[in-house]
Amino acid sequence: MSIFNLISLEQKQQIEYFIELILKWNSKVNLVGFKNREDILNYLISDSLFLADFFKKSLVFKSKKLTFIDLGAGAGLPGIPFRIINKDGDYYLVEIRKKRAIFLKNAIFKLQLSNTYVLQELAENLFKYHYSADIIIARAFKPYPQVLKIAYPLLKKRKGRVVILANKPKPKKLPSNWQLETVYSYQVDEKSRYFWSFKPNI
Repeated sequence: MSIFNLISLEQKQQIEYFIELILKWNSKVNLVGFKNREDILNYLISDSLFLADFFKKSLVFKSKKLTFIDLGAGAGLPGIPFRIINKDGDYYLVEIRKKRAIFLKNAIFKLQLSNTYVLQELAENLFKYHYSADIIIARAFKPYPQVLKIAYPLLKKRKGRVVILANKPKPKKLPSNWQLETVYSYQVDEKSRYFWSFKPNI
């Protein structure tokens, strides 16, 4: 069964509108490498839908009052489609580049996504402003050791997790203050992809 069959008609319509926004802005801002609807849907949006499925199936993420921080949000992938599917809690999209931050704010407004915010700030500086999260997400942002280093002071330690979208089954090694708690695998175009869920050692 296709992952797209698991979402509602309204959610599909919102995702189609989001793709239209990407295509409209892409020529000026260069948001994504793909230039047509089908590729964006199949290779980018699908990650977000599998991410929503991962959170739905995981016992760790059952609370509806979670705070998310999405590091290096870029064009809003996986964040914005994920928010279309999972609107619970607060979600912060971190993007330092001005034009992409403007795009994200525009998309959030047009899609009427509640409790979804854009932080135009370096991820490394977030702790200075006392931001914290239950879940930190990263896709194609930085190598995972750097993501974990940035995430550690931002995470609510008792129940916090870092989720990284990856192309390999597991990381080669882990810093001593982290555990690899869960690996979720899925396939896109017959290629395996993974979510790594890390838990801090407290």
